[in-house]
Amino acid sequence: MNIFKTKAYSGNSDAAILIKVPYENLDECQIGYLFVRVNNKTVLPLQDVALKIIDLDQTKNTYQYLLASLEDKNNRSKKNAKPLKTAPSP
Repeated sequence: MNIFKTKAYSGNSDAAILIKVPYENLDECQIGYLFVRVNNKTVLPLQDVALKIIDLDQTKNTYQYLLASLEDKNNRSKKNAKPLKTAPSP
């Protein structure tokens, strides 16, 4: 509802909405009660739309670990995807 800056992501997994909350006194429960516009006709409480609401500031170490793990996995898959050199056949 234009209260927060948001970014939305979708892809091969569940969609994600990242919200930067400018107020320190709001927790995940209270944010769940805020209304979000799903489409032109539908407005619902965030808790009815969200599978989970996570405070990334409180879970920063876990978040950094997950990002590092993903980067490591991507780097390993890039190394494994290098073409094999074969001897030319006559």
